[in-house]
Amino acid sequence: MRRLVRRQSFRELHSVSAEWIERHFELLEANSPWLDRTGTDLWDYCQGFARPPGLDPGSRVSAQCTRAMTVVYGFDGPLHAKLDLLGEALFAAGWGKIKNVRRDGRPVEQLWVALNGEEILERRDRDFRSRAINPQWRPNERLTRPTSMEGTPPGGRIPLSPYISVVCISQGQAGHVPPSDHVGHRTRDPSRNYLLVDNNEVDQRALEDDALQRHEHALTVTIHLAYYTNPNARARPHRIPRYLFPTQPAH
Repeated sequence: MRRLVRRQSFRELHSVSAEWIERHFELLEANSPWLDRTGTDLWDYCQGFARPPGLDPGSRVSAQCTRAMTVVYGFDGPLHAKLDLLGEALFAAGWGKIKNVRRDGRPVEQLWVALNGEEILERRDRDFRSRAINPQWRPNERLTRPTSMEGTPPGGRIPLSPYISVVCISQGQAGHVPPSDHVGHRTRDPSRNYLLVDNNEVDQRALEDDALQRHEHALTVTIHLAYYTNPNARARPHRIPRYLFPTQPAH
C-alpha cells in the first residue's frame, strides 16, 4: 500500500478529501458559536482485500481508503433548546434537520426529519441514555462535493457520500460515546494490505471527559469518508500492481 499512497494523484486526492471533511466542521462551528471545541481524534488508513477464488471472478482484489475525523465539543445551557440549534447548524452543512421532543418526563428523544419529509425514530440506548443521530448528507448551496469528485475515485462509479454520527451526553451519565470503528485499527501492524496514512494518537474518551469537566454537556461528532474505493484493482485504467495486495484472503 505504500506505493499507492506515494503517488502524486493519491496525495492530491488525500489533501482535497481532508480539506473537504474539515469544511463540514467549519460550517457546524460557524453556525454554533456556543460549541467549545475540546479536541480532535483522527484516523486515516488504506486497506487491500483479497477474496477466495470462485466467489467473484475478475474482481478478487479491491482497495479502499477511509478517513475518520472525530471532534468533541462541550456546551452549556438548556439541552432541548441547544439540540434544536444543533439541528439547524447541521442543516446548513447539508445534513438535514433535527427535531427534539420530550415524552412523559423521559430524557430527550430525537426525531430525524429526512429530506423527503418522512420522520423516523433514531437509535436510542436506554441504559446509556445517549442521544444519537445518523443523518444522511446531500449537497447544498453552501457545501457541494469537491470538483470532479461526484463519484468516489478512482472509478467514480460510487457516489462520494460521507457518513456522520452525532452523539450527545450530559454530566452524570455513566460511560462514553462508543468509539468509531477505526479504533480497532490502533494496534494493527502495517502490512501489504493495510497502511495507516494519518493519525494524531488522541483518545476520544479522554476528550469527552475533558469536555464534561468544563461543561454540562459533551457532543461527539464523527465523519467517515471512503475517499478512495477501487472495487476491481486488477482492471485498467486503475490497476494496482499485484504485489501491493495480500496473497491470502483477509479474515
